[in-house]
Amino acid sequence: MAIESSLVDIVRKGVDARANVPSPDPFPRVLRVEIEPIEHLTYRVRPTAEPHFELYVDEPEDRGGNDKGPSPITYFLTGVATCLLNQFIRLAITRELPISVSSMTVKGVFERTIGGGFKEIVNELHIEGSITPEGLEELATDAEGYCYIHNTLSKAVRMTTELYVNGDHVTTRVAGPEV
Repeated sequence: MAIESSLVDIVRKGVDARANVPSPDPFPRVLRVEIEPIEHLTYRVRPTAEPHFELYVDEPEDRGGNDKGPSPITYFLTGVATCLLNQFIRLAITRELPISVSSMTVKGVFERTIGGGFKEIVNELHIEGSITPEGLEELATDAEGYCYIHNTLSKAVRMTTELYVNGDHVTTRVAGPEV
């Protein structure tokens, strides 16, 4: 994964700014997304902070949708994983760590019943480069701490992060209400 040098300073400033926000945040942020029903179970989604983007959400035909976009659960898991991934990458850039992310997978284990929900969400992160197990543990702790989605979900569901370096499993981190 290539990092554009022109964006490194922006990433560093963002990480520094987040690190210096007092807790609780005196100026909580609000993120708004507008959803327009198009047809049947197909929706057009516009994030007001990023109005130049449009997303389409649907269900597969076998679940009564038109198959014109990913399902809500796909977007949900994508958001879970990419939020955490962004924090790993931002912190690695800021700390000038000699690593890069080669891939990430997210798996949601859920009960598909009325009243069901996610039992566990597993993020599997594959890193290439040189980092000690202790350095990776520190990076993971901080990345999870910076991730709004991980922080929110770990209050309700088991969140597991599997970390691999150069193809070798290094550590498993678990957070959640039962941990």
